[in-house]
This record gives sequence, structure tokens and C-alpha cells, in this order.
Amino acid sequence: MNDAVSPLALQGGPAQAWGWPGDSATLWTTLASDGVLAAACLSIALFLVCLAFALGRRRAGGGALAEANAALEREIAERRRVERALAEARDAALAANCAKTEFLAHMSHELRTPLNAILGFSQVIAEGLLGPAGKQRYVEYVRDIQHSGEHLLDIVDDLLEYSRLESGTAAPKDGPIDVARLLADAERAMEPQAREAGVALSAAAAPGLPPLTADARMTRQMLMNLLSNAIKFTPRGGAVSLSAALAPDGGIVLAVADTGIGFPANDIPRAIEAFGTVDAAHPRGARAGFGLGLPICKALAGLHGARLEIDSVMGRGTTVRIAFPAWRSALRALAG
Repeated sequence: MNDAVSPLALQGGPAQAWGWPGDSATLWTTLASDGVLAAACLSIALFLVCLAFALGRRRAGGGALAEANAALEREIAERRRVERALAEARDAALAANCAKTEFLAHMSHELRTPLNAILGFSQVIAEGLLGPAGKQRYVEYVRDIQHSGEHLLDIVDDLLEYSRLESGTAAPKDGPIDVARLLADAERAMEPQAREAGVALSAAAAPGLPPLTADARMTRQMLMNLLSNAIKFTPRGGAVSLSAALAPDGGIVLAVADTGIGFPANDIPRAIEAFGTVDAAHPRGARAGFGLGLPICKALAGLHGARLEIDSVMGRGTTVRIAFPAWRSALRALAG
């Protein structure tokens, strides 16, 4: 058997028959080279597959990123459009408000001139300063003209004051105020209106109150507005009181209380709005308001850092308080 195999082996065996080298070293070298080449080819193929896959994902990711960027740009553009629209609307509202304020101011000034003439001449005739007026009926008519003129003048004054407050040109001129004297002056000024309406008017300040640091004209105007409202909405035989007291925090509180018709608590926000009116019946003979008394008081109180507080009960009356902060009553030494 060995003799039969040997010639084949000597002739190179199957390796030579297949075209491979005859010796083992050369055979394994060839096989290793072919394996490396195949592995390299396989690696290149795998690399190309991975590269193609990565490029595909990158294209897909790039498309999603581009779409996200486009959506973001659209959202930014929409927000800018909304901001421009809001800015234009705000500018238009400010312009309209300024125009309204200027109109109110001009109208108020224009109306005051003829009103002053009407009131002056009617007073001369009513009081007979230049001699008797003739029939009593004429005198009554003249008094009606005078009362209507006074009412219209009050409205004009309110419009003028409100326009000043809205324009931002009003600023308090602070100074020391003797609270007891302030209340006495307000009571004396409103006494004729209270007497004509058949309403008892009283004023009292708590003893030992420190001076109030505030604008005297504005503070007096707040009290006059509140007293006028209280007298107007209090039936004949009722009472209106004006008081001042020291708050627990050291501030000063001015209060006007009446026994009038009152109004529901849920109407308070509307009562302090400009031109706002509440659904309350007016006492007989009372003039309808223009809806600016309380808003003006609120604005003037705000200029002083004070609060306007309102309590009202239907059929039992209303109390309005102006609560000044403590620092406006702390300058005792400077006020004397």
C-alpha cells in the first residue's frame, strides 16, 4: 500500500492535481493569503454596507432636522407677527386714550366759560342785586337755571380732573395738614347742601391725631366728593358723618358714613369704575351722578399710596374710607 501511495505523493498528490503547490508550507501560505484577502474583501463589503446605511440615516436625520428647523422658523415668524400686532394694538389704544383725554380737557375748558356767565347772571337776577326781578315765577326759573348750571359745572370739573389724572400730569404737592381743621372746613363747605337735602351732617376727629402729610387740595377734594355722594344718596331725615382716626399701623383713616340707600356689595367694583353707575334708586330730588366721583377719589388716593375702602348694605347705608399709609402721619416734628 505504501508503494501505491508513494508515487502519488511523489508526484505532488491532490494539491498538484488541483494546481496548488506541492509542499505543505507553500500550501498553507497560499491558504492564509487567500483567507486574508477574503476577510479584507468581506470587511470592505461590510464597511460599504455600513457606510451606505449611515449615509441613509444621515439623509433621513438631515431631513428631519431640516423639517424641525423650518417648523421653528415658522413659529418664530408667527410670534413676531403676533408681537407686531399686539404692539400696533397697544399703540392704537394709547393714541385713542390720549385723544380722549385731550378731548375731555378741551371740552371742559370750553364749557366752563359760558357756564360761569350763566351762573353769574342768574345769581345777580335771583338775588335782585340790580333791583327787583318782577314776578316770583321768574325768580324760581332763574333759581332752576342756577341749580342746573351748578350741576353741569360739577360735571365739567369732574371731567377736567379725571382727564388730568388719566394724562398723568397730576402729582401731589405734599405738606402738613391739620386733620381736625380739614374736617371742619369740609363740614362747613357741605353744610348748605346737607341742609337743603334735609340731612344731618357732622364731623369729628379723634383727639391727638398727628398731622397728615399729603396734598391739601386733593385731600379736600376727596372728602368733598365723598360727602356730596353721601348727601345725595341719603333720604331726607338721614345722617352723614365725617370722621378721622388713627389706624393700628399708625396711618390715618378718613371716613364718610351715611344712613342712605346703600347698594349691593357686588356693585362696588362697578361703582369705582369711570362712568360706572350702580343699580340703586335715587332719593327723591337727587341729581343723577355722572359716575366719576368715586373713580376720582380712588385715583387721588392712589397718588398718595392710600387705599379706598367701601362697605355698603342695601337700605342701611354706605361707609367709604381713605386709609393713608403710616409714613404719611409720621412727620410730627416737621409738622409742629
